[in-house]
Parts: sequence; C-alpha cells; structure tokens
Amino acid sequence: MTSYQADICFIYKHFTKRRPQMEKKKSCQERQERQAQEWGEKIEGLRKKAALAKGEKEARL
Repeated sequence: MTSYQADICFIYKHFTKRRPQMEKKKSCQERQERQAQEWGEKIEGLRKKAALAKGEKEARL
C-alpha cells in the first residue's frame, strides 16, 4: 500500500467514524430546540390560563 492509499484509508476511516457523531449531535440539538419550543408554548398557555383565572376572580369580586 502506498502512502497515498494509506492517507486515503485514514481519511475515509476518520470521517466515516465522525459522521454518526455529528449526526447524533445535530439530532440532539434539534431535539433540544424542539423541547424548548414545546416548553415555551406550555408556559405561554399557562400564563394565558392564569390571566383568565385572575380576570374571572376579579370579576367575581
């Protein structure tokens, strides 16, 4: 095997091993962003419910 072939084998092995890790990081980041958005929507919904409950409580008084 020539040094050129060895270099190509090294590069191929190096990048094929790292690619799944990068995909995992990307999918993990996407999942975290999706969860953050979902939690933001949940919090916003709770704020609206709290505001409605507060308005109803004041209307009763």
